[in-house]
Amino acid sequence: MKAIKQLRVKSLNILVLTETFFPHGGGAEYSTYRFAQLLSEKGLNVTVITNKFPKEPSFSQNGKLAIYRLPLLKESSNVKYRMLFNFKFAFSSFFQKMFTWADIVYIPRYWFSAIPVAKRFGKPVIVHLHDNILLCPISGKYDFSKQQVCHSHNCSTKCILTFEQMFGRNSKTVFASTLLNSTVGLQLPRLIALSDRIICVSNTQKNDILEKFPTLQNKIRSVYNLLPEVSPLKIHGDDYGFFGGPNPIKGSDILFKALAEITGNTPVRVHATNFEKLPKKQPTPMGNAEVFFYKKLVGAPLDELYRKIRAVIVPSVCLETFSYVMSEAILKGRIVIASNVGSLPEVAEGCRSVFFFESGNPQDLAEKIKYVNSLNKETVTDLITQSRELFLKKFNNEQSLTNFIGICTEIANNPSS
Repeated sequence: MKAIKQLRVKSLNILVLTETFFPHGGGAEYSTYRFAQLLSEKGLNVTVITNKFPKEPSFSQNGKLAIYRLPLLKESSNVKYRMLFNFKFAFSSFFQKMFTWADIVYIPRYWFSAIPVAKRFGKPVIVHLHDNILLCPISGKYDFSKQQVCHSHNCSTKCILTFEQMFGRNSKTVFASTLLNSTVGLQLPRLIALSDRIICVSNTQKNDILEKFPTLQNKIRSVYNLLPEVSPLKIHGDDYGFFGGPNPIKGSDILFKALAEITGNTPVRVHATNFEKLPKKQPTPMGNAEVFFYKKLVGAPLDELYRKIRAVIVPSVCLETFSYVMSEAILKGRIVIASNVGSLPEVAEGCRSVFFFESGNPQDLAEKIKYVNSLNKETVTDLITQSRELFLKKFNNEQSLTNFIGICTEIANNPSS
């Protein structure tokens, strides 16, 4: 991957407020970590304040990157609203010192309650949106009550209730979460609009937001996520990978219905990760397919699984804003079968190893799986090589970092612009 060139920038102080930080969380947290890491290497002073998980130090520092870990969250609490209602931090001497120190306050997740506090200290604020929270309180832009992509500008309480019930939560939790999402959640755009800049991770996401909130035209920017540092892995098997867990937004139900549709003499084997509860029977039969379930895998165990698969399935029903899962699959040299929603077609444009199916259509997904199954090794090699080369040219980390620093410099010099 092309090295990041040295950039000449003023040494800004950037305060990052994020309830979770890599290695916790998912793509958004990884993106935050990458930006914090590379910004500090360019000479900017970066301080991250995040939640402290067990066995983690309260403070760590690497060069100009400092990380404070505080007891912000309770296990099993609603992270989004816990941070939204967390105003007591504003009255502590530590946070007042941090806000005074900062040139820019950067909020990459849900700590939106910090926006008015930062403004009280006269500090410019950047909100980085990695999902559709500005468009939908449950971030999906998918109507679960109707089983279709949501194009409405008004969020349905019935959809929210259906979504909450899908997780098997008790009635008290479902009621509380539905009430919050259908009331307070609908007011989040007003709070986010107080920020000085809003960063989207794709042009599709930016355009979707501007369609609903055209008054944000002067504040909103798009900056592609920084790519992970991964190398191609040799393919030793013909299996498939799914990394979305049981979350219905990630399309697990669509995948399992598709597998039940597949017939033929050649069995399809799928390795599905991020499942906390594993079935007693492994593999689990689904029609002519077999599914191996795993908990979250990282590092060497994930690479070992990757060597078994020739393709990654991304059957999301929500409007994905970028997808690190798809990006990592392309960079590691795998075929991708993805739903044609959100920013996925933009991100994979021109990549011949990416095959799209109609979102929410298990029959179409089944056909794509059968087609990929029919590809010989030479064809697979040609497709994945072309896609990886194109992807690295399109998503230039140096350019993304330059764009991000440009936004920081712009609002630091002209906070009212």
